[in-house]
Amino acid sequence: MTTPITALIDYEDAYCRPKIVNALHKLLPDIQILDSAPLKGSEPTRYLQWSDYEKIDWDGLLKNKDWLACAYIIRFALIPSLCCFLLLPFSLPLDHETSQLTPPAKP
Repeated sequence: MTTPITALIDYEDAYCRPKIVNALHKLLPDIQILDSAPLKGSEPTRYLQWSDYEKIDWDGLLKNKDWLACAYIIRFALIPSLCCFLLLPFSLPLDHETSQLTPPAKP
């Protein structure tokens, strides 16, 4: 029998956190969910950390082959939005005469 996975779901969004927990329970019914990080040295053998990038124990993740981490989805959603927000003002004015965004000339 394998050791069940213990997951730290350190995601403060009141809407998303229950959805993440429910999805994990649906896929892995015997998963144990933690609300706070275990003390250093007392971490479980099979451990999933789902939290902000800065909160993940990267040293422990590199040392333990049975540890997993998830922060990509949170970051992936933020980075394109920020890039679009920063680049849009610069890209719209370029070549506005032939741009599809330029309103048609009034007759």
